Amino acid sequence: MKRIRYAVLALVFITVSCALESKFSLPKNETIDSNLLGTWYSKNDQNSEDWVRIDALDEFTYKLTFNDDSLTAFTTTINGHRIVNIVDNRNDTPNAFYGFSVKKNVLEIMEVDENLVEEDFKSQKELIEFFNKNVDRPDFFVNPEQYKRKKSSNYF
Repeated sequence: MKRIRYAVLALVFITVSCALESKFSLPKNETIDSNLLGTWYSKNDQNSEDWVRIDALDEFTYKLTFNDDSLTAFTTTINGHRIVNIVDNRNDTPNAFYGFSVKKNVLEIMEVDENLVEEDFKSQKELIEFFNKNVDRPDFFVNPEQYKRKKSSNYF
């Protein structure tokens, strides 16, 4: 869990606690949103050296590049809530889940609270049922963080 948390921290999806993780993923059913593409920095620390570059890897997959590392991600929408599924194939729990929104050049990321689940899901179907049942709860998304697009980015 620490590996994915570090990766997520470095990838703009910065958190103080842990987001929900599972060996199962959500459906990969949305095409790339060009509003996510570009380089993002913490809105609270304009001088930060922590950044992430989000590029399209294919029609449905993002490549998240930070420092000397990269992960992949894809998005889905459940009951009107946009979810990013971050994939890290380097460990036993390759999927982490975050809510997000993009308004103009501000990206807001929220953790899906891992405390809502007592044990890992037994199937993708069970994971999807959990999201459908709980995504509207006021405590489902926690620890919101905002990020600003780098002005010199080619994506607008």
